[in-house]
Amino acid sequence: MTRERLLGFRDAADDVGTDWADVLVAVCSTNDAREARAMTQELMSRADRPDALATMSDELASGAFRAIEAAGLHVPTDVALTGWDDAEAARAQGITSVAQSMREQGAACARYALTGTRADFTDQWHIVERASTAR
Repeated sequence: MTRERLLGFRDAADDVGTDWADVLVAVCSTNDAREARAMTQELMSRADRPDALATMSDELASGAFRAIEAAGLHVPTDVALTGWDDAEAARAQGITSVAQSMREQGAACARYALTGTRADFTDQWHIVERASTAR
């Protein structure tokens, strides 16, 4: 799933005319806010620090949010930020997130296992815009 999300990020970069070679990709080994905070601290200390972070989960976005603030920067004025899952952390911190129905995904997986019928998930997610991307 992470690989597919990353490929989606690459497609979006292409769509807006950004060369993928110019996109900095930082990898956290776990879905952990502490690891994301440490990674983001490193990114924010770079001379060529990013002005936007698209994270793979709201947990990672939450850690990134804290690191951005700790660096004396502001979301979204200095750094735009997005997450994934529309979890409580995103709602509490005002982070734009991709909402998806875990229940519907579970039902689709069960249908596939029981009947071999594949589901189309494209209508089961949407972007919840919040303050973290309002510039």
